[in-house]
Order: sequence, then structure tokens, then C-alpha cells
Amino acid sequence: MDQRTIWNLLRLFSLTFAIRFVAWSLVASNHMSTLFDESGYWERALALRRLDWKTLYGGGMWPPLYSVILAVASSVEGARFVNVLMASITAIPLYLLTSKLGGQRAAIVSVLAFAVYPVFVAFSHLLWSESLFSLLLVTAVYLFVLLRESGRLQWAVALGICMGLLGLTRSSAVPYVLVFALLLVLARQARPAAVMACLSVLIWLPWLITLRIHEGRTVLLATGNGYNLYLGNNPYLPLWSADKTSGVEPNTTLFYAHLDTLGGEGTIAAKDVAAQAEAVAFIKAHPGLFLRRCIERLGEFASPDYFVRRHFEFGLYPAHWHKERVVLLNSVGHWLILGFGIAGIGILPRHRSLFAALIVAGSIFPVVSIVPSRLNIPTLILLTIPGGMIATVVAGEWTQWVHSRRSRA
Repeated sequence: MDQRTIWNLLRLFSLTFAIRFVAWSLVASNHMSTLFDESGYWERALALRRLDWKTLYGGGMWPPLYSVILAVASSVEGARFVNVLMASITAIPLYLLTSKLGGQRAAIVSVLAFAVYPVFVAFSHLLWSESLFSLLLVTAVYLFVLLRESGRLQWAVALGICMGLLGLTRSSAVPYVLVFALLLVLARQARPAAVMACLSVLIWLPWLITLRIHEGRTVLLATGNGYNLYLGNNPYLPLWSADKTSGVEPNTTLFYAHLDTLGGEGTIAAKDVAAQAEAVAFIKAHPGLFLRRCIERLGEFASPDYFVRRHFEFGLYPAHWHKERVVLLNSVGHWLILGFGIAGIGILPRHRSLFAALIVAGSIFPVVSIVPSRLNIPTLILLTIPGGMIATVVAGEWTQWVHSRRSRA
């Protein structure tokens, strides 16, 4: 690594961290409470600190790694700071990967987009697992590129470890493992593919065994996947208002009344199997409706974030933080990253199929089940890579055009 790369990394990491630190300071001074899944992750982290294994297990709803990392903090503000660190570190593999694929100028643009986009900044202090998942995913893509271009087994081992940790963060790691394995096999690198896949599963194994013991059935990294499938495939949709802040009556009443008939202990994990069976039956009975909903959810997956707006609606972000401006910046930034990113895939000199496959891997679970907008964050971060590349091309063409105009004048 040359001196220029090191200095660029230091400057870009410092900028990324500084922006997130300022946002964290504002949130910490406001003592913002946790919301929905945030509370679940934090409760599990506290359970680990007091060695409460039942609460730490949490019904197997999520793999344990994120809560284990948050447990180094003793307060919500401290946990949010840990999240800030993980989010900021993402700038390093993001720079290295983009630099390798498109040069240092493209890498600077990519990391700058990651550093300043308000949604990425917000999720650096919100206690959802997107920050850890994105850090591991970007690192995994970088390791995959190194493996694909060198064929060295050391990179297969590193990739397997990274994917193992990714699966211990969220169950949606599974499609990415399959994508990496398939691309390696197609590239006649079956041995590295096997090493990567086997090592990933080996790291998952203790958690998979824990799930088997507690649930009495085979569970792929998290209970609740069947429940989530039912949330997107049932006769009661829509369940939420357009701004995602309240339920739609009578749909939610009928939906939850029906869930009560599924039995279990009232928890999502207890209803998971029955909910999955009903979802599969619904899909088989209404294949056309299922396909139409998948298309609609794909549109939602490509839409701007609503979590930041919802924090304003719920009063968690103070009104004087200028909701309208923040929401506008979110929307503009989203469409710029999405547009430039997808366009940039077309000019990738290498690994075009990789990025196309990563988009599919990131969208497949949300498209067939439920699609809260935060699920597109890892994909958007990856799209800053081809986006940074095409942005430098456009900037170069613009500079040449301006220069030629001045020369003719």
C-alpha cells in the first residue's frame, strides 16, 4: 500500500467518522430512546452483560453477533457510539475495493458519497444491524475480488470467515454465500468456492445447533423468516399507512386476530412454522397476486428510506433538526446513488456480473416477503462503487468539453 493510498484512507476515514460523531453527539445529548428492533438488539446486549442466556437467545429471532458486539457498551449512547465506529470503518474496505476496480478518484467519490449521505449517517447511530452487516459485506466483496483475480486459497479462507460472521449478523447472508460460490464455480475455482462455503457453515454451526436444540427443528440462522414471509403474503394487506407510522384499519385488526389463532406462546418465533405454512399456501393459491406483490416490493426496495422521516414523525428527532430539508436530501441522495450506481455497472471493466448478482442477492428476501426501506442500505453502499466510477468518467468528459470550448474561444 503506497503512501498516497494511506493518506487518502486516513483523510476519508477521519471525514466519515467526524460526520457520524457529530450526528451521534446530537443524538446522545437528546437521549434518544430505542425503537422497535433497536430495543430487541439492546436488550440482548444487556442480557449478555448479566449472563442472562435465555434473553440473549431472544427466541432465535436474530443471529447473535450484533448484540454481542453492542454488549461492550454499558449504555444506549455507548452502544450507538460502537455502531458509529463500525459504520466509519466501512470507509476503509469501500475505498480499497473501489480503488482496485476503478482507481483512486473513483474511490474518493465512492467514500465521499458514503460519508455524507444522510441515511448512511443516520443508521450509524441507529441500533439496527445494517452498519455491521454493511461493513462485513463490503469487506467480503473486496476479499472475493482478491480471490477471483489471484485464486489464492488464503483469500478463500478470509472470505469464508467474513461470510461466517455475516451470517451471524443476519440470515440474509445466505444469498450472498450462494452468489459467491456460484460465481467461483463458474470461473472454474471450485476448490476456493468449497473452502469459502464450508468455512462459512462451520462458523454458523454453533448457532445452528443452538437453534436446533431450542426450536426442535432445523432453522436457517433465524426464526421469524417464515413469519416475515407471511407478513408479505396474506389476505390482509396493506397493514401500514403510506408513511409507515400507523396501522391501516381494519386490516391490522384482522391480521393480528388471525395470528392469535396460530397458537404458540404469542411470540413471533412460536408462530413461525404455522405462519410460514399459511404463507406458502397463500402463494400457491394466488400465484398471480404473489408475482404482482413481488414487483411492487421490488419498487419499494428501490425507493428512498422512510426510517429517518419516521423518527421525526415519532418525535425522536427534534423538530428543529429541519425534517423537510433532511427528507429532501435523503430522496435526492438516494436517487443519485441508485441512478449512478446502476449506470456504473454497465461500464465496469471487470466483475460486472458480480455487482448484478449482489443486487439480486440483496433484494431477493425483501421482494418475496417484506421490504422495510432499511434493507436496501447494504445494496446502496455497494452501488457507490460503480457510481463513483461513472461519476469520474462524467466529470472527465465535462472537463474535456469545457477545455475544448475554451480553446475554440
